[in-house]
Amino acid sequence: MPFISYQETSLWKRAFLESRLDSNRDEQQYFQTQYLLLREKAAQLVSSINADIPGLTVHDVSHLDALWDMASIVGGNKTDLNPAEAFVLGGAILLHDAGLCLGAYRNRVNDLKSTTVWKDIVASAVQLNGSEPDEREIIAIVLRKLHAEKAAELPSQRFFLSKDETIFLIDEVELRRFYSRTIGLIAFSHWWPIERVEELSVSLGAFVPFTRCPVDRLKLACLLRVADAIHLDRRRAPLFRKALVSPQGVSADHWLFQEKIAAPRLEGDALVFTASEVFPRSEASSWWLAYDSIVYADKELVGANSLLREKLRGEFAARHIKGASSPQAFSEFVPVGHWRPIEAKIHASNVPKIVDSFGGSKLYGDDPLVAIRELIQNGRDAIDARRRRQGRDEGWGQIQVSTFERDGETWLSVEDNGVGMSERVLTGPFIDFGVSFWTSPLLHEEFPGLAASGVLPVGRFGVGFYSVFMLGDFVRVITRPCDQGIERSLVMEFREGLSSRPIIYSASFDEVPVDGGTRVEVALESLDLLFPSGAVPPQLETIVAAIAPAIDVNIKVADDLAVRASDWVDLKPSSLCDRYMAAMSSSARGSVPKGINCLMRPIYDANGSVVGRGAIYPSEEYSLSGVVAVGGMTASGVRNLTGILRGEAATVARNEASILIDSCSLDDWATEQAALIKRLKWDPETECRAAEIVMQCGGDVQGLVVARLGDQWISRRDVVKLLESTARLIVHFGDIYHEDEDGIPYSEFSRFRQRPDIITLPSYDGRIRPVRLQRSFEFGRSSSKCLLQEWFLRFLEKVWGESDKDDELEIVGEVHGVDVYRFVTKYHRRSGD
Repeated sequence: MPFISYQETSLWKRAFLESRLDSNRDEQQYFQTQYLLLREKAAQLVSSINADIPGLTVHDVSHLDALWDMASIVGGNKTDLNPAEAFVLGGAILLHDAGLCLGAYRNRVNDLKSTTVWKDIVASAVQLNGSEPDEREIIAIVLRKLHAEKAAELPSQRFFLSKDETIFLIDEVELRRFYSRTIGLIAFSHWWPIERVEELSVSLGAFVPFTRCPVDRLKLACLLRVADAIHLDRRRAPLFRKALVSPQGVSADHWLFQEKIAAPRLEGDALVFTASEVFPRSEASSWWLAYDSIVYADKELVGANSLLREKLRGEFAARHIKGASSPQAFSEFVPVGHWRPIEAKIHASNVPKIVDSFGGSKLYGDDPLVAIRELIQNGRDAIDARRRRQGRDEGWGQIQVSTFERDGETWLSVEDNGVGMSERVLTGPFIDFGVSFWTSPLLHEEFPGLAASGVLPVGRFGVGFYSVFMLGDFVRVITRPCDQGIERSLVMEFREGLSSRPIIYSASFDEVPVDGGTRVEVALESLDLLFPSGAVPPQLETIVAAIAPAIDVNIKVADDLAVRASDWVDLKPSSLCDRYMAAMSSSARGSVPKGINCLMRPIYDANGSVVGRGAIYPSEEYSLSGVVAVGGMTASGVRNLTGILRGEAATVARNEASILIDSCSLDDWATEQAALIKRLKWDPETECRAAEIVMQCGGDVQGLVVARLGDQWISRRDVVKLLESTARLIVHFGDIYHEDEDGIPYSEFSRFRQRPDIITLPSYDGRIRPVRLQRSFEFGRSSSKCLLQEWFLRFLEKVWGESDKDDELEIVGEVHGVDVYRFVTKYHRRSGD
């Protein structure tokens, strides 16, 4: 049983028990009684917090009562509360954490599930991890995020005894109507940044005829946030409850340090925290958590006093916390055993060096076109976000790419009409290397509900912007939030690359994106970076279209439409090929198959969405004829397919990608390709390689040739007939190429004639696989087995049953009467089979 009651604290006694000049005994008794009635109900409400969020330190009524003690220590003899203020502060204390329990919500978990916060958290988790987190984890996260906002509603909220009968936390109607909003705002404000607390600067007048006492809302809000921050002592971590809870991880560290911390005391103008025991090395993480908590509490105390002084409200008796200045200083009051706390937190002390070492050309290679791709991708993500936020059509939005002259330099500009950026986004995730705004908690604050809307940003790594410094050192970012006025537009400038700090200032009227959005401008260090001729050619439009051949927003270059949103699904096949192949070097660019306009077909997923558009065509060695597009932008090349496949980035640099097509979708498309290819009458060798590709995709090769018998190419059906009609086969696995040992000039080997009784099963890597795409590149041949060969062996066993085989050196053909020898495999069907 506690020996110290909240009713013995100085604030309580001065407000309710001691004689006052501003109020009489009846007023004191009235507000005290009303508080005690509210406390009785609030105690029942908060009693379930620790059950709903297991592992938390104490959040029951004992914590709430202790805040009277904390507030009295902080305020000291410089802070006084009249009875009305004591009632309002007490109500805010009782309800500030009450939103942490499901009981605060009429429909409990179902109410949480209907919130934007719940949907955003689930959507973000699925996007990052591929699956939803455990429901109990989501409940805990959502309750924490919403608890302060919920506190604002609780003073006037109805609680249902039955369908038709309700009850309130504050019984008296007039009292509830007059003070509930103020109590709720002060309770809510404990979660606000200190700058926002200024909104409560106007005091509430008297609740006449019950009192003539006003309520200083700013004073009470500051007192609550500081009292809550400094309540770190052992009352938060009772030993027996710890045994029942068995906290784990960070929660265990909270319990451990708080069970050792004594109640703070006031020495002069400083709060002093001490500990009953030392923290050995094994408890270092708990000690550091205590230190971080003290630093936070000191920040809250200093900030509150600063705001009170600014608003001429005086200040608290406590002005700072001893030991908060450094770990060494704190260890004098909360001691450690056999180790020394050194401030050695890992941090990025030289961001420019990190970016220079891991960003730009170090990350993306020496292709400066990557910078344009990354800027277009950022613009595309911003436009997609605005579409979803404002309910706009899928084809809405535009990116403008252009060049212009300024002060004798050529500048490149990439502008979008997306969501734009607020100052905290521009100065936060946008320039925080390795942090993506789209996966940061700030997304939920700036655009509630956006994550749950299904937005799928291409940018996920937070490094793309820095690729712009591959083009030049002078970079300007002009942005205007789409839902705010021109006066909120900002400019951020990097004048000397990453070696200088950026500056930020308000944008002038004539440079603001007219419809909102962001424009990035860079002074080109050299025109040769983008245009080897040294002059800006009309091919900028071609280059941009090649970079983003399948993007879902309009892209204009100067005044010309380079790409229409999602036009890749219906653009003439030959035109589509011309578009994306412009990004390939001449050595890498493959040929386009005959009949491409009738051969290219869409690939649909299970939902009927187009996930690819292509035609099977065997790639020549070291050449590519298709691409994988991530977010509509070229990421890597593709072998054995002419067209575009949707994919996702496999690396931070986005120069490698994996294909996002399920096997069933690929099966259907490949089978259709086999039928179309047969009608085009390709040369038999190319047709045979196409059959291998069809089989690799899981399709049916149908009538395509799959092998060579003598000088004749034969289909799968022909192979089956041959197996059924003979008991002896001679097979050469792989194509028969020229070898020096043949004694035949290479130029003459094209006249090779194969022996009529030998079957050749060509070997070809028919996989449709992404290949890294750069201006120059190399890749090795696949070592995977040929599926046509595997199919032949399986069918041989199916038709013949058991057979014998021998590998022998045999004559396989001749060139101008000169025999050509190769190792072959002879198969003999066992008699009786």
